[in-house]
Amino acid sequence: MDDLKMQKQTLKKAYKKTKRKHITPWKILAIICAVVMIVSIPLSILLQKFDNTMAARFGGSFWKLQNEDANAQYYTSDFNSAEEMVNYGLALTQQVEAEGAALLMNNNNALPLAADAKVSTFSSSSVNLVYGGTGSGNIDASTADTLRTALEKVGVTVNPTLWDFYTVGAGKDYARSKSGTVAKSSEVTAEVPWDVYTDEVKDSVAQYGDAAIVTLSRVGGEGADLSYGEVNYLALDENEKAMLQNVAEMKKNGTVKKTILLINSANALQVDFLKNNEYDIDAALWIGDVGISGINAVAEILTGKVNPSGSLVDTYCYDNFSAPAMWNFTPTTYEGYVEGGDVSAKAKSYMIYQEGIYVGYKYYETRYEDFVTGNGNAGDYAYGDIVAYPFGYGMSYTDFDISDMNVNYNAADDTYTVTVKVTNTGDMAGKKTVQVYVQSPNYFGVLEDMDAIVSAAHGAGAKVIMGVNPISLGLLKTPGEYGVDIAVGEGQPLGMPLSFGGPYLGFMTCKKAMMRKLPGRIVGQTTDAQGNRCFVLTLQAREQHIRREKASSNICSNEALCAMTASVYLAAMGPRGLRQVAETCASHAHYLAGELAKLGFSLRSGEKPFFHEFCTDCPMDPALLCAKLEERGILGGLPVDGGILWCCTELNTKADMDQLIAVIGEVLGK
Repeated sequence: MDDLKMQKQTLKKAYKKTKRKHITPWKILAIICAVVMIVSIPLSILLQKFDNTMAARFGGSFWKLQNEDANAQYYTSDFNSAEEMVNYGLALTQQVEAEGAALLMNNNNALPLAADAKVSTFSSSSVNLVYGGTGSGNIDASTADTLRTALEKVGVTVNPTLWDFYTVGAGKDYARSKSGTVAKSSEVTAEVPWDVYTDEVKDSVAQYGDAAIVTLSRVGGEGADLSYGEVNYLALDENEKAMLQNVAEMKKNGTVKKTILLINSANALQVDFLKNNEYDIDAALWIGDVGISGINAVAEILTGKVNPSGSLVDTYCYDNFSAPAMWNFTPTTYEGYVEGGDVSAKAKSYMIYQEGIYVGYKYYETRYEDFVTGNGNAGDYAYGDIVAYPFGYGMSYTDFDISDMNVNYNAADDTYTVTVKVTNTGDMAGKKTVQVYVQSPNYFGVLEDMDAIVSAAHGAGAKVIMGVNPISLGLLKTPGEYGVDIAVGEGQPLGMPLSFGGPYLGFMTCKKAMMRKLPGRIVGQTTDAQGNRCFVLTLQAREQHIRREKASSNICSNEALCAMTASVYLAAMGPRGLRQVAETCASHAHYLAGELAKLGFSLRSGEKPFFHEFCTDCPMDPALLCAKLEERGILGGLPVDGGILWCCTELNTKADMDQLIAVIGEVLGK
């Protein structure tokens, strides 16, 4: 009996051992599969979202072209090699900095520096420049020149002791952290306290005292708002103030001859310290984020190899809180909000956009104009006490005088001559932009002689911007065929309903050589229904159109629907359809002009060609005639200088035009 029991136990142990032997590999495999699944699911989501980025980094592609034509050329590069493309990008970045940096002050011609100057570069930021911001502005600047190497390339000697103090000495412990792709919280200032500077470092300045170059850097970009309120990230911190104060003492004692300030920031720095120039700064240069090679252009500007010609794209103030937008920049939690309830945490608060469109220069300039003209509710507004450097401000090492602006029309050969005199009154070569804007068809519908205008403008070295009706291009020569540099226009005719004035879309294009110089945003000036001046964002190359309930930073209207409508319209019409629409518009306009002429409405443009708009004289008061037409349910023309501007489109039928003529005949008693 005992033997049988022992035999059963032995068999049971053998069974369990065999079972473990066979099951263990499957357990291990199951665990591995679970781990792989946990990793692969989010990884596959990331790969789908950033497939092009991964392909660019590791090579290959995540797509396959169906029905590929081996002989087709899907994309023709502008460059023969990757090296050529990179070199072009470096040169372009340097050119943008050279033409975009703005000289804000230059007391006693402190700049340019002598080519063999010996300088001391102050601040932790001087060795840790902001090359790009966060988000899409983030770049790898590991191969870029530093401020020191850029200055040395143009012949300037940089204080090595002070530089080493910031890079490998005690100052390195206060370096700003490198910006990531997307900021998670506000950046903070990072300057070395003055008591950390050793006597050896301070004494070294005397041998490199031709100039003290102080760099103030601020990071900007996507991901998080900057600190405001108790901490003002865009103002000087206490360590920066102490540094500037001690540099000023060095200048007072003769250790340094001049102080040069570099503002390395895409955000508008608060420059209250320049109001009374308490730190005795001689020159200030805004350089923005310098990009991969822009610091080389900065060095050339500092030494006079390049004459600064840029202008500010922001308003620089003595107090950044002087605008209503800053006081409204505080989220307010909705009453009744319950954490964990139906409303998500991201949607629990709101901001009051009481300032409307009046942000930045639109606020400062509009309020100043209202103060001067006595309009609105400007109050006692001291513009000069608030605005340090206005939008569009920028100095040069030379001076320009612009005079004798004339536009002359020669009826004999139907040509315009535009002249302006730009005189460099200084003793250094510099740049000043001159442009000619022409619209064809023009405001009165007349087709301009674009060949003559473009030839005259280019002959004088000016760029040509042309405003066009996109429908007219189905019939007329395109801006590119005329040789125009930039073309702009209103996209409403491209299948867009009138919709009580909007929303619409505009378009902007340029020659290939200027393609990479287009701005990211343009703010246009217009008037509202009451005739008040107002502003609108007329161009945006990239923006965050976020669903309201998901928005964590900004909420804005989405004009992409209008762009899509125009794209569908153009695709549906095609070249032949667009030409047919253009011919219909022109045919209707010329028919109506002929019928109106029989009633005494003579063309003001004489024999000049027109597309679908034309201006005529009017046998009676134009405003009264339009009012009579409106009473009959007809929206007539636009009264203009005693005449009427008429317009016909493909939507106007012959019956519509005949009815208009009949009603006008009745009003005139004919």
